[in-house]
Amino acid sequence: MPRKAFYVLVIGLLCGMFTLRATANEVVNADDLNPVIILGNDNDVTYTDCTGEKIESPTAGSEYLFANGNIIAKVSEDLKYVEVQELSTLYEICYIHVKGGDAYHQYYVPMEVSHIVNLQSPPNKGGNVPEISHFTIFWKLKEVVPPDPKFSLTIHKVYMDYVLEGAIFRLEGMGANIVSPPSNEDGSIVFTNLDKGTYTLTEITAPTGYMLLNSPITVTVEEDVAITVTNYPSDEPPDTAAEDYLWWWVTAALLAFVGLILLNKGGRD
Repeated sequence: MPRKAFYVLVIGLLCGMFTLRATANEVVNADDLNPVIILGNDNDVTYTDCTGEKIESPTAGSEYLFANGNIIAKVSEDLKYVEVQELSTLYEICYIHVKGGDAYHQYYVPMEVSHIVNLQSPPNKGGNVPEISHFTIFWKLKEVVPPDPKFSLTIHKVYMDYVLEGAIFRLEGMGANIVSPPSNEDGSIVFTNLDKGTYTLTEITAPTGYMLLNSPITVTVEEDVAITVTNYPSDEPPDTAAEDYLWWWVTAALLAFVGLILLNKGGRD
């Protein structure tokens, strides 16, 4: 790679890493949350599923912890602004109230916002921002959505009492398109990590000496599933030990029959 191209690549990677980091730690200005001015006090205000913690008469330059230490609030030195930040992914902020004077600001905090600066009470009649008399943070435990369960699909390839090696299937459905390894010495193929849903199995390679399946198989997966799939011999059946054993008995029977005929003939002579 030419040196100039290498430098361009490195600079591009560094810029990408910086952008990702900046996005993950983005700071939102409180004005961007479009606060609502509400006259009076918020003493009786509640929100469904949210817990409110109020700081009365905060101290300038102080820090306060909420939600068992998972949210931090920092009061400015002039006692006019609050900075709030989530310290973990366990809790999320629902609303923030900041009061000073005769009204308070109600800030609704979207779930994706975790760091807010310049929270303040509404300006007074002269347009000045008053000192904060109290502020309240409403928070809740983040809802953890469990991952969807995954399931397995096992295929057993057989003909009568024989297990069949070497079959290969394609599994399609629910976004999957998987080609299996050949069925093993137990005649088994296992597909794992499958979503709940309906799948189509198509045999793309049959065991040696056996016919390919004529049509695909539809399987509904709602739990771990095991199915048995039968193949039938082609014009050249596989050379198996069981068939060799059968031919041995046929040959022995023929020889015994011929021996009986010869014995009867010798007796007549």
